[in-house]
Amino acid sequence: MFAKLVTLIVALGVLGCALLAQRQARLQAASEAAQAQLRIRVADERLLRLRARVAARVSPQQVEVLASSIGPLRPATDDPPIEVARAAAGAEKASESKAKGKPQSPAHRVARSKNPV
Repeated sequence: MFAKLVTLIVALGVLGCALLAQRQARLQAASEAAQAQLRIRVADERLLRLRARVAARVSPQQVEVLASSIGPLRPATDDPPIEVARAAAGAEKASESKAKGKPQSPAHRVARSKNPV
């Protein structure tokens, strides 16, 4: 009977220590996450200050002069931006439908009636 009581007390002590260790690990992880967020916020604020300083010192005309002094510029990729490709595809479809004599959709007619040119 005495051995069972001792075993029970030791088991409860071990269980309590395990729970305390898990709680401490959770608190430490939360603390580290909060510190990381603070470091990120400080870095973001520093980045915004640096961007403001750069913007104050450089004008678009200076960038244009610098870029033109390098030589002819070309896009970094051969693929056009998505918006340009979509606009070009839409313009091609519109010109094809006009060439075929296809009637425009009601949305086009409404848009034209609201914005007379």
